Amino acid sequence: MKLNKETKVGLFTVAILLILVFFSMKVGKINLFKPPTYIISAYFASANGISIGTNVEMAGIKVGTVKKIKLENGQARVYMEINSKYKIYPDYTASIRSMSLLGESYISISPANTIQALSSKPVPENEIIKSYKSPENMSSLILKFAKTADNLDAVTKSLKKSIGTKTGEHKIKAILANIAELSDNLNRLVYLNQKNFNVIMTNFAGFSRNINGLTVENDRALTKTIHNFKAISDNLRQELPSITDNIKIVSANLSDILTKNKSNINRSLLHIRKDTKQLQLSLNQIYGISSKINKGRGTLGKLVNRSSVYNNLNGSLKGINNLVGGFNSFKVGMNINSQYLDRSNGSVTEVNVRLQPSPGHYYVLGVDSTPVNYGNSYGETQTTTYTTNNPPSGEFYPSSVTTNTTQYSNSNSLKFNAEIAKNFYNWTFLAGLMYSTGGVGVNYYVPYTNRNLKLYARAFGFNSNNGSAEAYVNAGVSYTFLRHLFVDTGYDDIFSKNNNRSLFVGGGIKFTDKDLEYLIAGSKMP
Repeated sequence: MKLNKETKVGLFTVAILLILVFFSMKVGKINLFKPPTYIISAYFASANGISIGTNVEMAGIKVGTVKKIKLENGQARVYMEINSKYKIYPDYTASIRSMSLLGESYISISPANTIQALSSKPVPENEIIKSYKSPENMSSLILKFAKTADNLDAVTKSLKKSIGTKTGEHKIKAILANIAELSDNLNRLVYLNQKNFNVIMTNFAGFSRNINGLTVENDRALTKTIHNFKAISDNLRQELPSITDNIKIVSANLSDILTKNKSNINRSLLHIRKDTKQLQLSLNQIYGISSKINKGRGTLGKLVNRSSVYNNLNGSLKGINNLVGGFNSFKVGMNINSQYLDRSNGSVTEVNVRLQPSPGHYYVLGVDSTPVNYGNSYGETQTTTYTTNNPPSGEFYPSSVTTNTTQYSNSNSLKFNAEIAKNFYNWTFLAGLMYSTGGVGVNYYVPYTNRNLKLYARAFGFNSNNGSAEAYVNAGVSYTFLRHLFVDTGYDDIFSKNNNRSLFVGGGIKFTDKDLEYLIAGSKMP
């Protein structure tokens, strides 16, 4: 089916817009569909501060919302809608917590143990999980504060009766005088040591901030540690009698062993003393050898104390280190891709190997299968000669006419690539053998896409046609997704004088050296 220029341009524009929309949704993390969820519930003595839509969090991350609240047997049953990608296990517990003093609350779900058992399974749909006791609300706190104020009032009345007499008045004056004198002494002391006091207060403020930060950050860890200490204390209290009995048995056995083997132990101690003396002699000999080496005596001493030997050895080790570092930075990759050409209903298939000795440059070696005449190169031809002996009569016609017809073969041809590439920031420039002809190219990686979106152009197959150079030029855009797959589209033979321009679309797969190691040697998948 032949397409006119307007249709081709329209298809090309739609393809580019689809790619841009897909890229925008990936970058903006736009999700058109609601993720799947499941319902669980928990009982609370009071659901004060909780309503439909209240956040449900786990480890500070929102995992769902409150779906509904019902009153059952004098308790509040709170139904929670949880995102399916977050799993809740049977030993998890729910509790109501406050975000601030204003009373805003949320439901926190936390595991009882930091390490989840491998045999445990997530809770099913509509399961009821455990809950902590709900915290005090603001109303109950205000009532407790009112009771405290009444107690303070009673205390002040009692103090009034105690110190309301003249004796009490004299005592209070004496106390105030002592306080005033103490205040003067403290003022003098602070004035004399103001600089030291400021340093102490600054250090104390920093220490207080650090302690506060550690307490806030490790609140859950401290709580869990206290629970663990309590569990250890309970276990120790239960096991202490048996431990005491075992210690008594071990002590009795040990005393019996010492009594029976007293002579053997004495002989062992004598052997230890002899071995100690021999060890001391060996240490003295080692000290003598090391002192000779330190003074430069003998072959080893000259080797250690001469700086020239050290410098040569250090240089050799650096050379070996650089060589090993170069091998470690060497990377290998492989691309396999195919492009469909709308003009000839043919396709271009490539297999390229990328050798990258350093981040700044790399080499490309590959083989291509292309249609005939692709890249200004020609395949096999066949010429057929036809002779007509009876042309139309007339003075302008010869007695016979000879016609030569040339046909080009339609089979694909095999071509090769051998390129060198140089990286400059977001640009890559290529030159070398492209489709078995000389060529150059350029890649531009769009910023902030992690080098996944690429614009590229290639010029190759330079031929001389009627005294003017003619090149085969194509350009396109490529996008990589799922780390290994990519799609590309563009325009082929853009500056063709024979109306051979064509839209192309294709894709492929790429492998890094880690992927090749996994495929060939069966190592761990990267």
